[in-house]
Amino acid sequence: MKFSITRVFDISKLLATKAGQDLKDLIEYLNQLQDQLLRLVQNGITLDDNLKLQRKTIVYKEGQTSYELFGIPTGKPALVLFNSADSPVDNPIIFNWRYDGQQGKVQIYLKATTKLAQPASVEIVLFYR
Repeated sequence: MKFSITRVFDISKLLATKAGQDLKDLIEYLNQLQDQLLRLVQNGITLDDNLKLQRKTIVYKEGQTSYELFGIPTGKPALVLFNSADSPVDNPIIFNWRYDGQQGKVQIYLKATTKLAQPASVEIVLFYR
C-alpha cells in the first residue's frame, strides 16, 4: 500500500483559528510526527532495521533439549521469541530460555511433544533494550 498524502494537517488553516493559535506547539509537533511516520511506512519499515535484535537459527535434533547461544552483543535480552520451525504442524515444539550473565550466553530449551522424524530448523529472535 502506497500513501499519496503529503500532509495530514494543513497548518496554515489550523493556525488561522483561535484554537489553532492556542495549540500551535501541539499542532506543529503532530505534523512533524506524522511526516516521520509516513516516511517510515513509505520506505518499508522493518524490525531488523529499526529494533535492536539478533536472529539465530538452531537445528533441533531428537534427544538434544539444550542449546547455548554465544556472541550476545548487548547483554541480557529483554525478550526472546520462538519465531519459526520447519517441523510439521502435528509436531509442536515447546520453547523456553534463560540468560547466563556470568558467561554472557543465552540458554535455549527446546522439546518436541512427539518424536521428530528428522531434525528441525528453528529460528530464535532476541530483542534488546
